Amino acid sequence: MGWGDETRNLTLDIAASHEVRKEAVEQLREDTRDTLAQFDAELKQMSTKLKADLSHIKPDLTKADAERVRQHQTDLRQRQSELKDMFAQINTTLAKVKPEMSQAEAERVRQTQAELKDIFTQVKDTLAKIKPGLAQYEAERVEQTKVDLKQRHAEVKYRIDQVSRLLSENKDEREKSAAAWQELAGVIQAKKEAPAAVAEPAPAKAPTEEWAEEETMAEAKPVEMTPETAALSDRVFDYLADHPDGTRMTELESEFVTARIQMANILKGLMDDNKVEKREKHYFAI
Repeated sequence: MGWGDETRNLTLDIAASHEVRKEAVEQLREDTRDTLAQFDAELKQMSTKLKADLSHIKPDLTKADAERVRQHQTDLRQRQSELKDMFAQINTTLAKVKPEMSQAEAERVRQTQAELKDIFTQVKDTLAKIKPGLAQYEAERVEQTKVDLKQRHAEVKYRIDQVSRLLSENKDEREKSAAAWQELAGVIQAKKEAPAAVAEPAPAKAPTEEWAEEETMAEAKPVEMTPETAALSDRVFDYLADHPDGTRMTELESEFVTARIQMANILKGLMDDNKVEKREKHYFAI
């Protein structure tokens, strides 16, 4: 069999298969139309039956609904009656207990008033007991204040006397220094007017701070220990103890705002008591 014959046979088979499929599709369409028509008839029949059944049970449903409404109304009236009875019982109970509550409230008020009266009496008695002690304490405080004022007055007076004495001493020192400088100036002038062969003496040097401090310490003497000077001495000793590297007299004067002669007297007393020592230009607590 040639290639042309095979092609012709294949074409004939395809055409025959197409006809078969076409007939099968037509049959399927017919079956589908029959099935849909049957479903439509069954739906119409079911709808008719449901409507008939509904028309038969509708009176029963309406009756049941009316019965349910009547039952609810009956229950509501019963609940209202029960609430009314409950309110009546509550009012009756309140009417019975109201006098008791009023009496209890009045008793509570009387009890509170009695307790407040007792507290007021206790406070009054306590104040009466402590009043003499308070008066005594106030009197002692006033006396102590007077003593403190007298002590402060004595301290101020002492400082005023010390300042006056220092001013007087400084005045004398200034006068002595002025006289010494005038004398020295006269000597220098005389040397200038003398023959040139005579050698002039070297000019005197002005007193240094160390020299003035040494002179002040040489003139210092232990002071009489009053409460003020004792307190100042203790403060100076504590300050020196807090400065182990030593302290100059000028620093102590500036720290305690005290005249040099008074500070020298304080240091002299501490050194005599072996509490302070001087090494070179500094003072140290022992």
